[in-house]
Amino acid sequence: MSQKGGVYDLIESALKKVLLVVEKGVQDLKIPLGNMKNLNVFIRTYRLLEKREAELEDLKKIYKERLVDLMLRHPGLKGVQTLPDNHRTLVYQSDGSYEYNLPLLKESLGEAYSGLVNEDLRLTIMLTPDYKQFLLLKILKSFFRTKEAYNKLVKEEVIPRVDEKKLELLIKEGKVRLKDGTRVETKKPAWHVKTTLIKQK
Repeated sequence: MSQKGGVYDLIESALKKVLLVVEKGVQDLKIPLGNMKNLNVFIRTYRLLEKREAELEDLKKIYKERLVDLMLRHPGLKGVQTLPDNHRTLVYQSDGSYEYNLPLLKESLGEAYSGLVNEDLRLTIMLTPDYKQFLLLKILKSFFRTKEAYNKLVKEEVIPRVDEKKLELLIKEGKVRLKDGTRVETKKPAWHVKTTLIKQK
């Protein structure tokens, strides 16, 4: 018995009710009975482990939610450390991240801008792959003598580094209101549970 169609073909094996999934066009693949039995056992065991892993992931999500709930009920609590095995489990939230529209950010913050934001200047220098690294300094000195050459080769971008905690506090207190489009969330805050072994000194 063989079945064709789709990406793979099916052919009979040395075991009843067990078909081999083979590359298209393979018609006669002889696998010794011992190897076939091992293959069948390994596959079935792996399937059970996959199912158990999925069930455990679901359980972990449930208990993670319960742990987060306890952390929120008790501000300042970060986890537990058990003795004598010295395993420490922390429950913590990673910060989200944002991209900002610089003109709107300045307009939204007004005088508070300088106290909340540091500006990093990112320079992107367009050089062809032919230039060797040891010639870079010479190239820069040669080309950047005029503003025109600088503008042609260098792209400037101001990257704001915002004190997110201070900003969130001012927003909650009603002292600052961000205009629409000022920031876009690029990564949401997420809760994590991590266990580590604390080595004895």
